Amino acid sequence: MKNVNKLDFTGATQYQAIYDKQGNLLRKGWRTTQRCDLIAWHRLRSKSVLDLGCNNGMMSIRAKWAGASKVVGVDFGDHISFARRLVKHFDLDIEFWHMDLRSDEFLNLCPEFDFIFCFSVFRYMPEKERFLAFLDRCTRDTLWLETNHKDPAEPTYEMLQKSTSFDGVQILGQSEGNPDNKGHWMIRCRKAMQWRIVPVTFMPLSKIQITHDLEGFKDEERWGYAPGSYETKKQEVELLMADIEKYGLRTPIWVREILGGPFAGKYRVIEGHRRTLSLIELNRNEKKIYDVPCRILPQAHVNWLRNHGNKEKDLKGQNNE
Repeated sequence: MKNVNKLDFTGATQYQAIYDKQGNLLRKGWRTTQRCDLIAWHRLRSKSVLDLGCNNGMMSIRAKWAGASKVVGVDFGDHISFARRLVKHFDLDIEFWHMDLRSDEFLNLCPEFDFIFCFSVFRYMPEKERFLAFLDRCTRDTLWLETNHKDPAEPTYEMLQKSTSFDGVQILGQSEGNPDNKGHWMIRCRKAMQWRIVPVTFMPLSKIQITHDLEGFKDEERWGYAPGSYETKKQEVELLMADIEKYGLRTPIWVREILGGPFAGKYRVIEGHRRTLSLIELNRNEKKIYDVPCRILPQAHVNWLRNHGNKEKDLKGQNNE
């Protein structure tokens, strides 16, 4: 790395703090490194990373320091020129695209990446459902989405649950600020990539078995649900029903065949329980649902994954992070 004293900060924004690989602060900024603690940096090794709204480029640089094979930062501000100078100063190979994230060219033609950072930009997307569809299309593995300052996490979380095919959506916690000033929140969205090669087939809704329908959530004592679970689940299902009526089922239901017992020959829902409930409720509301897209997962899943090219080390502790 070159002499830090020669670094020219002309054109840098006050938003991102700038620091070196050892964590030494080179220039103060409004944002601290607090959000870095919510990123699983070790998972980025040898993977591609897209940093949306990269600002001074520090999160892109951090990804490269973590061992990412390809890193691309995107922003439309003039500070992109400083980001390019900064990575040159650190002697890093990072691309920066000077583009508007809202442009048709970017949303239509951006390639896929293993990991995507989308930090504090979602508020500024005028077509939020289109932007979520873009994130869904371009993310192979994990999306980290941070809300803007004072934007609560729950509405964005609900949109991600409703409008994308991410299998695991989780609010990780506050990425800046404290509960009093209602700062930023980090949401992680993951895809179980090992099952993506399972082909989609269409199956009668009547062959899909769930433990109980929406009304079953009222029996909180029997099923061990927390008080208010029915109203919470009912709202989630109604939101998803509205989305399915407008756009169709955006992602398949993941199921596995039941081999014995009273439901032998039917299929148990492995992932997509809430989507299945929504389809059942739509069917009851006289919107007839017949065959639905499903991925039928194998019974001996570890052997199946191994036989389809997954390495042993990747089969241990799947989806634990």
